[in-house]
Amino acid sequence: MDERIDNPGVSSGDANPFSLCADLYAPFQEKLDDIRSQAAELAQNTDASLADRLNALIRRIDSFSPSVALVGQVKAGKTALANVLSGTPGLLPSDVNPLTSVVTTLHLNGRHPDGRTRAAFTLFDRKEWDALTRDGGHLGKLAMRAGAEDEAARLRAQVDQMRRQAQARFGSGFEALLGKIHKYSYCERDLVERYVSMGDPATDSKGRRSRFADITRSADLYVDHPHLPGRMSLRDTPGVNDTFLVREQITLRSLARTDVCIVVLSAHEALSTADMALMRMISALEDRQVVLFVNRIDELERPSEQVPEIRASILATLAKTDGGRSVELVFGSARWAEIALNGGLGQMNEAERAALYDWASVAGQGAVRDASGFTWRLSGVPELMAAVYRRILDRPARRMIEGVNADLGNILAEIRAAQAAREQATEEEIAELGARLQAAADAQRARLDTALDRLIATLRQRLHRVQENYVERATRALIDHVRRTGRHDTWSFGTSGLRFVLKSTYMRFSHAATIEVEEIYRETAETLSGIWRDYLGLAEGELTIEPPQVPEIPAPTAIGQTIAVDLGVPWWKRWWLHRKDEDAMARDYADLIRAEVATIVSDLETVQFNEVMIEMRAILDDFTRQQIATILRVARGKTEPQITLQPMDAPPGSVLAASDAKSGRSAA
Repeated sequence: MDERIDNPGVSSGDANPFSLCADLYAPFQEKLDDIRSQAAELAQNTDASLADRLNALIRRIDSFSPSVALVGQVKAGKTALANVLSGTPGLLPSDVNPLTSVVTTLHLNGRHPDGRTRAAFTLFDRKEWDALTRDGGHLGKLAMRAGAEDEAARLRAQVDQMRRQAQARFGSGFEALLGKIHKYSYCERDLVERYVSMGDPATDSKGRRSRFADITRSADLYVDHPHLPGRMSLRDTPGVNDTFLVREQITLRSLARTDVCIVVLSAHEALSTADMALMRMISALEDRQVVLFVNRIDELERPSEQVPEIRASILATLAKTDGGRSVELVFGSARWAEIALNGGLGQMNEAERAALYDWASVAGQGAVRDASGFTWRLSGVPELMAAVYRRILDRPARRMIEGVNADLGNILAEIRAAQAAREQATEEEIAELGARLQAAADAQRARLDTALDRLIATLRQRLHRVQENYVERATRALIDHVRRTGRHDTWSFGTSGLRFVLKSTYMRFSHAATIEVEEIYRETAETLSGIWRDYLGLAEGELTIEPPQVPEIPAPTAIGQTIAVDLGVPWWKRWWLHRKDEDAMARDYADLIRAEVATIVSDLETVQFNEVMIEMRAILDDFTRQQIATILRVARGKTEPQITLQPMDAPPGSVLAASDAKSGRSAA
């Protein structure tokens, strides 16, 4: 039976706790709805070919789902916050130790492609499982590169134990599980807990509660959230809580395509330079993508006095990072928000109530008329969600409007061209027209290839220069340290400066690549438009093809991965003691950090940007192929729009001036 997860009600005084989000989102949603309505109206009044394109545009609009990721300190309440944001308190397990072990995506108001699945869990495939159990994951490989054989052996022993436990639990069916996707038509806590939470070994020694968690790669849950405007993909990540750094890689890849990142901190542990793993995790993201949420202020004795101190401490730490960070900071309590959604302050003890009222004294809240609404506002969640939606509207929503507007504009251009077309062209005329169009497309594709090859060569050269500069500086600093202090103290060289320079280099390159590819796309559209206008005998401006959107180049999240240089004192102490000679120490250190930095540089070059280049080429190829097919279809007289369009300078509203008489419809 299909058990649907819905947003629990709150008190009548605050019927929609997410109303602020709805208000912010309304203008964008109205624009999107207007474009969708126009597309739907056209689809009912045109031929099958155009109707297919219009319906594809409608599906694109309906599937728009901005991505929001949560990362955070261990035990900062990240999963509890995810439950509140999704309107499903208690769905994701947040009261076990350790916490989330799997990247879990809550598709809010989304639907699985098959229309029935409400929960899907993807298990590690054979290749991923072998890499983990053979080498100890990313951390094991890192230990071997660092020459820490004893640490690598310890990690292999831990992984081997995990492997034996998994095989004992599943028996002969273990091998068959790898690579599988488990789908369910319902979504509830007990089911989710079996896949996403490792549980406490002391109380779950047989793995009943966390049966599949150690072999689960990712989870996708489809949740109804009627109070939330539109769709959203909310991604709860393991973040820095990853024994073997296996899921760190998965988390980083998921952050590469995220629109907004919520960094969850604990009010008990203000962000400090000790939180280097978390700082690395978000180092690749732009400030505009990041919101810091300081959770658990309900556990502070005097939040009115302590929050300003915590804020000052966090801002001071951010200012010390290379390049500085200027991100929005929100204070609140996921527990207060959960209590508000469940509609009862009776769950609070005396100390919690005192903290709530203390915070209310400086948060601008008046008298308590509606306890649930009062608590909800003080929880900070409305402010957090408003910050998230402002960022969605600033970038992904704006790109969505621009993209669907361009697509609809090109469909309208085809209809106008069909109405302006002269008599059906001869085969010779069509062949000549097709040859001109293809030659123009081929020339632009060659231009794109040349530009991308040049750009990636420049990026590779600059990244390697950054790498060698870092190796040189680090090695020189090591030698200076040894000569100054001898071998009586361990030493390490920070990587934050390296990551800042790598990010700056990559972002400058991304900006230049976007501008150049955008220009090629624009000139391609102009060239094809000119050929089409020339064929139809139209003046410039009477018919224009809109260029496709340049794909967004994802954040360089590879720079956030842990490398040997980031490891703690015990690792480096062992490395230090194994090397007696100053020259050998400098040589080995240079080789080690060169190899470690090379893993980041290689990922940026061969994985991250290579994927974007493939997408850039595919977009241009699809665009030219579709436009050439459209132009030739019009030339052959195959397009039969049963409609007349409004003049281009007509007031906004319906795009139809009149409908085909057979449809019995009239223009709006």
